[in-house]
Amino acid sequence: MTQNNPSSSTLWLDLASLVQRCDTATYARALELYRNQRVISLGIQPLKDYWLLTGDVQGSARHPYEVTIEVKRDPRGHIQEWDSDCTCPVGYQCKHGIALMIKAAYKGHQMLGAASPAQPTQPPTPQEIEAQHLAELARQQAAQMLEAENQLIRWLGELERHAANEDAVRPIQPKSGAAVDRPEKFLYLLSIANPQGPSPQLNLEVVTAYTKINGAWSKARALKFQPERGQPLFDQASEADHDVLQLMRALPGATSHYYYGYNVRNKVTIEGKLGVLLLEKAASTGHLFAADAQSQPTSVLQFGPPLPVSWQWHEVTSAKSGDSGWVPRARLSGTQARLCLNNPPLYLDVPGGTCGLAEVRGMTLGQVAVLLKTPPLKTEALKKHQTALVQHLGPVPLPPVLEQLTTLTGITPMAHLHLQLVTLNQMPSDGLMQARMSFDYNGHRGWWVGQGNTVLIDSALGRLLLQRDPQAELEAIMQLRDMGLGYDSRGIFGIPGDANQQLWLQWAENDYAALRDAGYVVTLDDALQGWISHADSLDVNLAARGDDEATSPWFDLSLGMEINGERHNILPWLPDLIDTAASSPRDAETGLPDIPPFIYVNNPKGGFIRLPTEALKPWLGALLELVGDRRPGFFGRNLETVAPGRPAHHRIAGRGCRMGRHPAPARDGATLERPCRAA
Repeated sequence: MTQNNPSSSTLWLDLASLVQRCDTATYARALELYRNQRVISLGIQPLKDYWLLTGDVQGSARHPYEVTIEVKRDPRGHIQEWDSDCTCPVGYQCKHGIALMIKAAYKGHQMLGAASPAQPTQPPTPQEIEAQHLAELARQQAAQMLEAENQLIRWLGELERHAANEDAVRPIQPKSGAAVDRPEKFLYLLSIANPQGPSPQLNLEVVTAYTKINGAWSKARALKFQPERGQPLFDQASEADHDVLQLMRALPGATSHYYYGYNVRNKVTIEGKLGVLLLEKAASTGHLFAADAQSQPTSVLQFGPPLPVSWQWHEVTSAKSGDSGWVPRARLSGTQARLCLNNPPLYLDVPGGTCGLAEVRGMTLGQVAVLLKTPPLKTEALKKHQTALVQHLGPVPLPPVLEQLTTLTGITPMAHLHLQLVTLNQMPSDGLMQARMSFDYNGHRGWWVGQGNTVLIDSALGRLLLQRDPQAELEAIMQLRDMGLGYDSRGIFGIPGDANQQLWLQWAENDYAALRDAGYVVTLDDALQGWISHADSLDVNLAARGDDEATSPWFDLSLGMEINGERHNILPWLPDLIDTAASSPRDAETGLPDIPPFIYVNNPKGGFIRLPTEALKPWLGALLELVGDRRPGFFGRNLETVAPGRPAHHRIAGRGCRMGRHPAPARDGATLERPCRAA
């Protein structure tokens, strides 16, 4: 590299190419900043295939703006691409960034010295000469436009001064010696913090101003004191003003400043119900304004009606890579309103003169924030993950590059329950039975709880979008839970194995009428057909055994039941029936064991048998008196020997459990033994 002469007419950055890549008016304002020496500092650093420019530019604010620029240039200094960030309200590609690049154009060779790339010695091409000519014309046009604006501003100032001093248009003056009364008022200014960032928020600031002779407001001034009673400005304010100032003090996180040692709270972020009430009250004073960058009032604002937020997809092209992608943009009912991510979400419509609540239907504030900072999504990725998009986008429509699916809406779902027995090894934990719930939307059945309000389904006609009714589904779930069943995320309802299973038997007794009457469509597994049988009667016969009836302690006991005219022997369950009687209290009048009128015993052919107990009570009482011992388990034995291969606690319902549990009385007087975890 060769040393470049700083005084050379060749600039480090070609300004003609810069003019072609920015707005003419913005370039003119940037040139004015540079000529007025508003560019305070400049740094140039090479990074890979681009240059990094950093610096401070004094704008209209008190403190300079910090500017960072990434710029690509060819060996001739022509700008190929540039991207800037600035702390000013505009944020990027602003006049402060252009002013910093103009200074880099003139000072680049001097700052870089030998580190600067060698400049070409060949004469400029005709195209370069034409570009420089166009840049010069653009600079002249920008200068003329700037001069025209300055001329208009001076002219308006002259009109205002002459209007204030013209006798013909002066208002009636007070009597001689009287002072002109121009009391200050509280004004409330709305502004958007972080307007170009991912989370713009609406702020409210209180200032003071007075009305001038021409009816306009004077320059707004920041509060110099905390408003309170006893101050003329506060005492002369309206009740609505008092409400606004009180609400501002109540909101957390208020911004404050110190004035002669006093902490003055003058700015808040609008949050929660109090924040919305604050905004309404401020609008009711008639002194709510949109604020400019200098915290001065501009347009009067009113509290408007809620605006629903809609979403539209836009195709964007990256300036760096040239690749295109799709991003969602929020729209507020066709207005020019800005969406602000306060909690709740708000909007500010300066052209329309309104502000208020923004309705983000079916979405959380966090989801809206994620949508607002969506990176460009490529078409191939969108098509590959269309199902996931349907499940997660909710009310946001699909990008236009995807297949437009038919949406089923306005359908009330029908809750279905399919009942089935629990496998033997799962009974100790899951109980006797389970009900699997599904929801039917005009023939489209499934369980979609937790998958979003809109789901993608497959049908005979192809893929469809189904708009669920979550409220109706929730009501069906809660109703079944209120009836005594618990459920899991898969839609399976049941009674835990260590709880009373009597409810299943009661429902089975009546063909699950309780579930059908509650509005459920009930279907049964084949194993549940005829699951409950009824013993119509009991036949008990006790006879003496042997020749010596007076001394023999042994008896022949015949114990049977009639089911549909067929006799069945239930003698194997007798020890457990005696245990049940032994653990039951005695009736005060008859002295017989007070056992329930019905008990359920296991049917060897499957299911349960409801057994009446009235005929058994005298014989059980006699047997208890005979043995003279009513301790539970006296006659007990391992039921596994009675019916091998089945858990003992499922053999009979209504006995005293040998594992330390006791019968659980049912609502109709019957009993079902609660299964034990030990099984």
